[in-house]
Amino acid sequence: MSVSAHAARRPGPAALALALAAAALLGSAMPAAAADPSGAVKVPKARPGAAILVTYRDGATMARGGADVPGAKAVETVESINVKVFRANPGQEQKAMNALATGKGVVAIETDVQVESTITPNDSLWLSGNKWAHDKVGLRTAWDTTRGASRTVIAILDSGLEVSHPDLYGRVVPGYDFVEGDTTTNDPRGHGTMSAGAAAARGNNSIGVAGSCWYCGIMPVRVLNQYGTGYASSVVRGITWAADHGADVISMSFGGFAPSSAMADAVAYARRSGAVVIASAGNNGNTSLFYPAAYSGVISVSASDASDRPYSWSNRGSWVDLTAPGCFVTTRIGKTYGNFCGTSASAPLVSGIVGLMRSANPSATRGQVEKALLSTATPMSYVGNGRANAPAAINAIRAVPSTARPGALNAKTTTGTILRSGANTTYRAITTLATGTTVPVTGPLVSDPGGRTWAPVRTASGATGYVAAWLPTITGSAAPTVNVILRATPSTSAKALVTITKGTRVTVLGSTRDPNLRVWLKVRTSSGQTGYMAAWLMRP
Repeated sequence: MSVSAHAARRPGPAALALALAAAALLGSAMPAAAADPSGAVKVPKARPGAAILVTYRDGATMARGGADVPGAKAVETVESINVKVFRANPGQEQKAMNALATGKGVVAIETDVQVESTITPNDSLWLSGNKWAHDKVGLRTAWDTTRGASRTVIAILDSGLEVSHPDLYGRVVPGYDFVEGDTTTNDPRGHGTMSAGAAAARGNNSIGVAGSCWYCGIMPVRVLNQYGTGYASSVVRGITWAADHGADVISMSFGGFAPSSAMADAVAYARRSGAVVIASAGNNGNTSLFYPAAYSGVISVSASDASDRPYSWSNRGSWVDLTAPGCFVTTRIGKTYGNFCGTSASAPLVSGIVGLMRSANPSATRGQVEKALLSTATPMSYVGNGRANAPAAINAIRAVPSTARPGALNAKTTTGTILRSGANTTYRAITTLATGTTVPVTGPLVSDPGGRTWAPVRTASGATGYVAAWLPTITGSAAPTVNVILRATPSTSAKALVTITKGTRVTVLGSTRDPNLRVWLKVRTSSGQTGYMAAWLMRP
């Protein structure tokens, strides 16, 4: 089976989230209606579906206000300024506003208005090259919550990567070239560099463009040659390699019409390893199945324009999961920028959104992330679920309780353990974790000035901090942050068995400590070799 990169194409609130400091209104805001000289409160025109904000004279009248108004329900109060927020039954907004305005102690009433995030990236080409696409999927609102985390790794399976590009440099983790059989991952075609920029170009750095996930790690896995074509055998190895080396998201902007059972198995393997797999739906302008996008479990992405219409060249149909903007400016080889059009562009844009989701809740399972992404999409008739909705997806995944994630690195307390605000006993105690509590480790383990090992964790209630890593038992999966020696026993003087390359995922069977409270992880490599690795050099 031969696969190819898609040819670039030519351009052809449920919740109130106010940025109180200088937020820009979208459209013409409705001012609050104040009392006129006769003492009556003026009532503005209602907006269908919008909440109603009522300001009262004091807390007592606010507490009783609106209780006798049919068709209106109080949903929130802002006690410090005596404001109560109401929701009216559909179609009864104006009637409810008129009734609420006559209530005792009412001094002003207004209809809710939508506001825009104050985050506008200062990248020089963002306004002209990225804004429409990012606004269409709500990225500026999403960036109010998260802009990504370096621990979240997006694997770009493509034609390689220009690692020195200024909008990508510094966040590239080790990758592999399955075309040349080495670790250089250069990009003679340029397609992989464009895909990486769409997903994760650094934002707000005053140059070029911004991707969806500003701070996510980028793992280049080259499976396409200089002509933009490749073979299923390379893709199969690339998918499994990315999964074994800790990819949280696997993004593929290529494909063909012939299925491969080996590639389908590789996708299933990656998903079992915890990776969300995303692929472009193809640029053939029809509803035919296109692989790897059509494999079970892959999130397939079509391409749509500023009016939410599918581009004429984009594949579509009930088998396609999502659509996303498919034409914008991104990174190019030669440290340059240019248009990137096609489902090759829309797929990594969505991959970056998934990177934001995994950064917002690193303990969420692959299945929980997939469900949150698909269930919050804005419905579109030409694909199965709809257009990706970044802020809704992120809010949904943040609402998922933080629990131990299979395949991730987890810590189970063996005694009451204090969660602290920093990696030392001198930091503030946040809470105490009861014996037997399992929490996910959310980032690299670290050493304090005394050499003791600490683990960053997140509790089921969402509290984050550090625990003394020598107290819990640590199990799951981890990768070294540098090249690390696998040793026969938990000691720096023990026999060296083999050097484990940075980023290589190993299975963590347990943990132990030395007399200095430095923690060692007992691990098993992919070849079956067991030994001990320094925990302070490891990450989930």
